[in-house]
Amino acid sequence: MPVTKETQEAAVQWIGGLAAEGGTNIDGALAEALKLRSTDRLPIVVFLTDGEPTVGETRPDVLEKNVAASNPSKSRIFTFGVGTDLNVRLLDLIAEKSGGTRDYVGAKENIEIVTSRFFRKVDTPVLTDVTVDLGGGVHDVYPTR
Repeated sequence: MPVTKETQEAAVQWIGGLAAEGGTNIDGALAEALKLRSTDRLPIVVFLTDGEPTVGETRPDVLEKNVAASNPSKSRIFTFGVGTDLNVRLLDLIAEKSGGTRDYVGAKENIEIVTSRFFRKVDTPVLTDVTVDLGGGVHDVYPTR
């Protein structure tokens, strides 16, 4: 999907207005992101975090339910974690349940390599919501979904 000069300028202005406040509000961040809906393109949310939830709702089971309830447009959530203070299980679950994927950058990893790999996944979706009917008698299929 093409990025226009106007959307780029709006994104830079929005990011410029952000201020670090010392907490990680996964519930609030995803609720805000999922309010933005588009009917003319595949809805994608890239969720970047460097920590576990510490502000707002922090219980993983409730967070999972809140994300599902806040996502009626079935946006794909691609979780991207940086650092070592992550709830990887929660981020994996959010990505999996929404049809997205996840990636992580550890303390000794090259962020450029990992971000390039991540953006290759989300850059140009070719097929969405694909189903395959293998008929009866098939077992041991991987992945199960």
